[in-house]
Amino acid sequence: MAKSELFRPRPLGWAMRSLNAFPVERGGGDRDAMSEAGRLLAGGAVLGIFPQGTSKPERQIGWHRGAARLALATGVPLVPVRLNGTRSMPLTRGMRIVVGEPISVETGRPTIAAAKSLTERVEQAVAAA
Repeated sequence: MAKSELFRPRPLGWAMRSLNAFPVERGGGDRDAMSEAGRLLAGGAVLGIFPQGTSKPERQIGWHRGAARLALATGVPLVPVRLNGTRSMPLTRGMRIVVGEPISVETGRPTIAAAKSLTERVEQAVAAA
C-alpha cells in the first residue's frame, strides 16, 4: 500500500505495481484501498503499511488508524517495524531494519476507540524497537 501520488508518473507507477503495491488516497478513508488490503490479508498475504502517513518526520501529524482497523477486522497480527538511516545515501549504508514482536489481535468490530488504542500500542512498540 503506497500513497497514490507515487503512481502518477507512469514509469514510477509501473515500478510500484511490479512490486505488487497498490495506491491509497491518504486522509479520506479510501474504501477501495482498504477493500484490496482486506482481500490480500484474507488470502494470507503480508501487507506493509506506514501508519505515520509519511516518512518525513517534519510532516508527521499523528499516526493513522487504518492498519489497526484492518487488523481488528481480519484478526491478523501487527508486526512493528522501525526503519533507521533511510535518509543516508546510498540507502544500504547505515540503514537498519528492526522488527519487533508481533502484536496479536482478536477479530472484532473496528471501532474508533479500539483502533485508536491498538494504534497507540503499535506506536509504542515501534518506538521501543
